[in-house]
Amino acid sequence: MSYKALIDSKLTLAFNKLKDLAEDVTFTRNSVASFDFATGDPVTTTDPAVSVKAVVIKDNKKDSTSKLQLLFKSSDVAPMSSFSTVTIDATVYRVGTVIAERNYITLLEVFKEA
Repeated sequence: MSYKALIDSKLTLAFNKLKDLAEDVTFTRNSVASFDFATGDPVTTTDPAVSVKAVVIKDNKKDSTSKLQLLFKSSDVAPMSSFSTVTIDATVYRVGTVIAERNYITLLEVFKEA
């Protein structure tokens, strides 16, 4: 077994063992819109959403924007640029900036404006 496969399997085990610290979050891809010239109708394609285990770090600031940080396995959600929203506990957040991406782990900021 290669080191990459070993690290990946141990990260999966670690996120599954976190129990109440890790939450199920669902990443939704950007919708791709095109135009069908034969029918004259717009065509949108929706890719399936990706559900992953992530550690959710809440921001305690009291302003108009609710911000969270998500820590998850990079290989579960790749490439990050193809995702636009994240659903956590039935609340939809917009994908913000990637704070850190270190080969196997990604720290991502998501936000929701009030």
